[in-house]
Amino acid sequence: MNHFVMSILKNKFDYSKLTDSFSFIKKIYYYLDYPISVLFVAILYAITGYIGLKFAIPPGYATPIWIPSGIALGIAMIYGIRILPAIFLGSWATNFLITMRFNMDLQTSIPYDIALIIGIGATLQTLFAWYLIKKTVGLNNQLIKPNDILLFALLSGPLGSLINSTWSNTGLLLLGLMPLNHYFINWQTWWIGDCIGVLIFTPSVLILFGNPKKMWRQRIVPILFPLSIVFIGVTILYSIILKNNQATLTVISSSDHFSWQLWLMLVSILLFCVLVNIVLFIINGQKMLVQQEAHLHIKALKDEEYKNLLILQSAGEGIYGIDTEGKLTFMNPAAERMLGYQEKDFIGRSTHEILHHSHADGSIYPKENCPIDNTYRYGKISHVTNETFWRKNGSYFWVEYTSSPIKDGNKIKGAVVVFNDITQRREFEAELQHMAYYDLLTELPNRAGFLKHLYAAVVKAKVNKTRLAVCFIDIDNFKQINDNLGHTIGDRVLSITAKLIKSLMRSSDSFSRLGGDEFAIVIENVIHPEIDICPLLDSIFYLLNQSIYVNGDEVNISISIGVALFPDAGEETEELIKNADIAMYHAKELGKGTYAFFDNIIYKMIHRRHQMDRYMRQALLRQQFSMKYQLLIDARSRQPVGLEALVRWESEEFGEISPEEFIPIAEKNGMIQQIGEWVLRKSCSDYQKVFSAYDHPLLLSVNISVTQLENANFIEVLKNIVADTKISTSNLLLELTETALMRNPDNALKIMVQLKNFGVHFALDDFGVSYSSMKYLKKLPISVLKIDQEFVRDIITNHPDAEIVNATIQLAHSMGLRIIAEGVETQQQFEMLKKMGCEYVQGFYFTKPLSLEELVHHPMIKARV
Repeated sequence: MNHFVMSILKNKFDYSKLTDSFSFIKKIYYYLDYPISVLFVAILYAITGYIGLKFAIPPGYATPIWIPSGIALGIAMIYGIRILPAIFLGSWATNFLITMRFNMDLQTSIPYDIALIIGIGATLQTLFAWYLIKKTVGLNNQLIKPNDILLFALLSGPLGSLINSTWSNTGLLLLGLMPLNHYFINWQTWWIGDCIGVLIFTPSVLILFGNPKKMWRQRIVPILFPLSIVFIGVTILYSIILKNNQATLTVISSSDHFSWQLWLMLVSILLFCVLVNIVLFIINGQKMLVQQEAHLHIKALKDEEYKNLLILQSAGEGIYGIDTEGKLTFMNPAAERMLGYQEKDFIGRSTHEILHHSHADGSIYPKENCPIDNTYRYGKISHVTNETFWRKNGSYFWVEYTSSPIKDGNKIKGAVVVFNDITQRREFEAELQHMAYYDLLTELPNRAGFLKHLYAAVVKAKVNKTRLAVCFIDIDNFKQINDNLGHTIGDRVLSITAKLIKSLMRSSDSFSRLGGDEFAIVIENVIHPEIDICPLLDSIFYLLNQSIYVNGDEVNISISIGVALFPDAGEETEELIKNADIAMYHAKELGKGTYAFFDNIIYKMIHRRHQMDRYMRQALLRQQFSMKYQLLIDARSRQPVGLEALVRWESEEFGEISPEEFIPIAEKNGMIQQIGEWVLRKSCSDYQKVFSAYDHPLLLSVNISVTQLENANFIEVLKNIVADTKISTSNLLLELTETALMRNPDNALKIMVQLKNFGVHFALDDFGVSYSSMKYLKKLPISVLKIDQEFVRDIITNHPDAEIVNATIQLAHSMGLRIIAEGVETQQQFEMLKKMGCEYVQGFYFTKPLSLEELVHHPMIKARV
């Protein structure tokens, strides 16, 4: 064998040829299968037909039992109507042979005609019965239900058998092969023969060859065997009767008479077999229905039991059962895993004493308070979301569980408990709770935490009739720290500030970060504010007055605090918060680095500012702004050299409002850009109308907010105004306050240089107020220094003020700058300033601020125009 295999490998055997040979054999089998099947069925039809004709009753050759009709329909139901050619061929052959045998004296063509007519009739009858069953009962119907069995018997037998008996007998009559007086009895016998053949042998064929095999073959013993015994017995009896009445049949055949008694007797015997068949089918069908229902019920129970077991074993939740005494009856693997117990070690033990005997804090958990106990005692379903179970190793974990009663009818048999380990969920919820109410940077309560605590504190204070304080803390100029040192340093400053303030808090105080650079303190049980609040705030200011070092950088911190007392400043949380915020902004306006308590005066002041903020937005549209001008006087000639433009707001609601009051509000709400542009355009336009033809050019001094200066469009706006009004930039003097410039001096310097190149002059207003002025004085492209009226007011009586003014004048002269002294109101002030070398002065001593019309008619101006 090995040698044979090796030789095949060496000779490279062509497996494709072998495969082709198998395919060829399969093709031959495929093409021969159908012809062989047709031939087999045809021969079977002919043989059974020949047997059936043995029972024919004269005067014709119709038989009361025609076996082929039943076989033909059964095979057609199993294998389909492609077998119809075999039915025709078998019927034609049977009738041709029989006709040739009994009609040798007929013409040669007659046997062919008879065989053809009957063959067509048999084929049509099989097709008709097959179609009826297909459309009503169904070809795959297993004939179990009584209505299906009876419907099948009616359609396949009495109704389906009408075709061949009618077609064939009518054909024989028309060919003259059957006398008219034989037509009815032959038709009847033929119809009954086909009907009995179908009702007996079609079910027999299905039992032997039908599908599904298991269903049909199990009927061999209960149906086919009894039916076969009855049929064989009836057939023997039938043969004996025919043999004993042979002489009578011969006389009947020759005399064209018919013995109805003999025919009825024979047909009755055969119909008895049909009835037996139907009854056996119905009885067996009922039994099979009962078996099927029982099988389905058992299967459903097993499936349900398996499913329940599978669910129990595979469930992620822990599940255990207890009886009416609270003892364990079963436990699933998930419960074993979570609890650390094995089911076998736990069965029969009290679940309460083992699993939930104590609370998380170690206190005893009474059994009578346990919801599970109420479940197996009283049938109450309980869902618990926050309880502890204890493991075998002595540790506990948080669970959520549902306990449901197990009932048999109305009787409680125990309970089943389904639980989940929610420890991680609780930790996650606690983390979310912490994130929701605490600030990540400082670990202090956030705004939400502050509001929650404040609400509780207010409720408590109302109940106990005590006072509390809400303190709002804001870091002054924190934006500069972020801008100059970066947000990382800024966050570090916030963290250090929070830590320092927290170190001063008492156990009864609540300290929170509201966001950004804002913090809040809630102080409860306030009796005397000057004792319970002020010392704490003073300690905070003292501690924060010290320098903070962050990554080697020295940072100085200043804070402003606003305090609102309950119930003096409000009885609800929202009102307290609002008023503490108002007080804090008032503290900033007082100069920062201090604290302020909310009172009605502050409230009215803040309320006025809010009202001004609201009405200011409509003031430009209502044309409520106006310009006034104050002359700048040459100290030596006492003649005007310029004029300062001063904006005024005549409000319908508040009357005349000074710039010192509304300009800071405009800078905060953004209106300063629109107001500032209007002031520039209006003053430049007025200047050109009046002074363009003046015999000596005057300076036009206009105050500019640093917010305007830092606007990206300011330079372009100024150039447009200059172009539109045609004012010479050499006559334009822009005034900037020293304090405003120090907010961002580098950026201001950059913009001022560009405008200086455009031809504009600059004056530094309020010189001496900010300590940083001297540092940038030499860098700024200014032409004039303005001495603030605070120093001029007491120049006669206050020697230090006189020394400061004199030093400033000398410093300015040394740097090539001119001096303007503001607020000159007396002759003595003017003379002293003149003596010190001050070039220009302005004040009420010479002129008050005038409208354009008043200015034109002023003697100093009128004399020079």
